[in-house]
Amino acid sequence: HVEKFSGGGGPGWRFTKLKDQRVHVCIEKDGCGALSSNAQMFQTERWYHHVFRKSASNYEIFLNGAKIAGAPTPPVLGSSNPLLIGRANFEDGRVFSLNGRIDEVAIWRRVLSDQEISFLYNDGTGRKASGVN
Repeated sequence: HVEKFSGGGGPGWRFTKLKDQRVHVCIEKDGCGALSSNAQMFQTERWYHHVFRKSASNYEIFLNGAKIAGAPTPPVLGSSNPLLIGRANFEDGRVFSLNGRIDEVAIWRRVLSDQEISFLYNDGTGRKASGVN
């Protein structure tokens, strides 16, 4: 779970895995512009590479180097709350806490290409996020 979100209704954005095993993005401005993948078969004791990519026209979810969902980008209002990793903001009231480990979190100032996302996934071996500038 990674978010920069205010309360349970925004504004802001949230990237998380739901209890029903869907990877989910919520971009909040006057109602949640949400994007969810189909349910995935996540296994314990295994690493997964998740990427949320937002461009001017689309937002997309990648899992292990492959795009699994996409939609047109809704407008996004900023949140005054800090960026949170592994939990939701205190005002939300819902529990989005992480039961696991997070490694190599990175946020870029530009949109990564499909090739760069695939490069970072590296057929499951992974590469350090610093490998893409």
